[in-house]
Amino acid sequence: MADASQVAPGSKPTNSEAFLDTIDGLLVDDDPTQGVVQGTRFLHPTLRFGFQAPDGFRLQNSPQAVVIQGASGQAQFAGGALQPGQSLADYAGALWSSLTGSAGPVPVGTTLSGLPAVRAGARLNGQSGPVDVQIVVYRWSDTKVYHFITLAKAGQSSAFEAMLNSLRRLSDQDVRGIKVKRIRVIAVGPGDSIESLARRMAYPDYQVQRFTVLNALAGPEDLKTRKRVKLVVEPL
Repeated sequence: MADASQVAPGSKPTNSEAFLDTIDGLLVDDDPTQGVVQGTRFLHPTLRFGFQAPDGFRLQNSPQAVVIQGASGQAQFAGGALQPGQSLADYAGALWSSLTGSAGPVPVGTTLSGLPAVRAGARLNGQSGPVDVQIVVYRWSDTKVYHFITLAKAGQSSAFEAMLNSLRRLSDQDVRGIKVKRIRVIAVGPGDSIESLARRMAYPDYQVQRFTVLNALAGPEDLKTRKRVKLVVEPL
């Protein structure tokens, strides 16, 4: 969906009552059929997997991959399929070749997150100095695989180790517990303020800023002119 928050504070309001009725209940941020980012967790209720990124890292989801970025490095998570006769090591080797243009190190078999896996890593010269590159491939089923590619400053690849061990299958209870964000249109009460309404936004940070941008509010005086405002909430 289009991001309803992309309205500059102070711009002339164009939200009619009919428009507010139309957008009430619309999904915001993640489409659960494409996976959901919850803080540093990524959960996919349809494919029924999840993993936990390191603290302080940001996750960005797309239909092709999940990108994980932080101060000490970045990573990418994606899925694929084994071709007939292809092993995990073959898959990892092909992935390494496509990434670096070279044959790379021999993948080593291991077990991570209780899944058969292979991993390969090497220190390469990047534009900003040496970086540690690592590829980890998990066998999810007979033909389905998932993989992480991590790039870290030299000597800092351990920042991703807990994440590499966090990939797991989601239970029915896990899936039921996944909450998606939706727009809710509510009436402004006589005692409401920007701060009190912003506290109801389903975000842990920048609540006031998100609320004012979402509703194109330049300041407290603007709120007095509104009968209804938009919130982003997680429905019960």
